[in-house]
Amino acid sequence: MTTESKGNISSQKQHLRRFLAVQALFALDSSADPAGTLRLLADDWELLGFHGDELEIDDETASQLPAISAEDCGAAVQWAERVWSHLDQVDSLIAPCLRGWRLPRLDGVDRAILRLCFFESRVEGSVNDAVAASEAVILAKAMGGEQSAKFVNGVIGSIMRGAGQ
Repeated sequence: MTTESKGNISSQKQHLRRFLAVQALFALDSSADPAGTLRLLADDWELLGFHGDELEIDDETASQLPAISAEDCGAAVQWAERVWSHLDQVDSLIAPCLRGWRLPRLDGVDRAILRLCFFESRVEGSVNDAVAASEAVILAKAMGGEQSAKFVNGVIGSIMRGAGQ
C-alpha cells in the first residue's frame, strides 16, 4: 500500500480522513456552534461505526474505504478545526479565482473540498499541489454534484497556474 507525507498512514486512510474532514467542514459552514458541531459529528461517526459502504457516496468509492476508527474521527475533526482556524487565509486564496462567483454562493460541498485542498497544499504545506488537486477532484466526484469535479479542477488549475505551477 502506498503512503503519503503523513508517514505510515496509508493513502486509503488519508482519503477516508479527507472525506470525513470535508463532511465536517460542510457542517461547520452551516453551524452557529462550530465546537458543538464537531463534537457531535465525531461522536456520531464513532458511535455508528461507519464503514465506507455505509456512507452516502457511490458504490465504487465506498467499497475502497476502510472502517472508520476513533483515530480517524479524531484526525478528521482536528483537520477540520485547523482549516477552520485559517479560514480567512484559505478563502483569500480561493476567492480571486472564482470568475463570476463569490465564495458564499458556491455549492457547500465544493467550497469545503476547495478549502481542504488549499489548506493542505498552500497553508499547511503538508502535501504537494498534485496530491491535493488529485484528492480534491476524487472527493468532488464522490461527494459533489454532476459538475463538481470539473468546477473544482478548474478553480484549482487557475490558482496553481497563477502561482507559476
